[in-house]
Amino acid sequence: MEDDPFAEDEDFSDEDELPSVAEICVGKTTMLRTAYRPCDDAQKGYAWYYLTLDEKIPPVGKKPKSGSFESPGDDRVRVSDKGGSGDAIALSDDADRVEVCVRTSTRVRTGDVHCDDEDGGYAWYYIPISHRIPRVGARAERGTYHSSDYWTTYRARSKGGEGRAAATEEPDPEVSKPTTRPTQTCRTPDMRRPAVRYCSWSG
Repeated sequence: MEDDPFAEDEDFSDEDELPSVAEICVGKTTMLRTAYRPCDDAQKGYAWYYLTLDEKIPPVGKKPKSGSFESPGDDRVRVSDKGGSGDAIALSDDADRVEVCVRTSTRVRTGDVHCDDEDGGYAWYYIPISHRIPRVGARAERGTYHSSDYWTTYRARSKGGEGRAAATEEPDPEVSKPTTRPTQTCRTPDMRRPAVRYCSWSG
């Protein structure tokens, strides 16, 4: 089995413009940092959490001491499972992706028209171009709903197949913006404990 493509330990080069915010995935009830996969797949009970890169980032299994659920947009970078602080823990994540439209309740691939038309219950799911792309009607795996302007994305043939062979044209940015990805709403029930928030996914 291949490693999770979103957990590859590849440092940024000196020429790369490094984002200033680290993104991690946490359990919403425990606030413990987890692997990225549950957040990539918008699984219930997990949420994205953001800290500045110069803060102490916890390793998987530990709680962050500060941070926020508010997304900084594309000014974010994934970090090593071991945690730490500074540029040394940042992971490169700029490989090309293939975007497929999926039903959010099942991650089963559907026709792109549902996402182009922003139909409720559908969202773009981004899969590394080095991986196999599912055919329409099959379940999409090992991608993410979390988009990034650092990627070049391509559409895929309806029959799927190996990444680059399945990829077709780069989509028109005017119709392919990820406006239909699941969104997260959070609330803080106790203002004395602002780090504890309850979040839900919609879309």
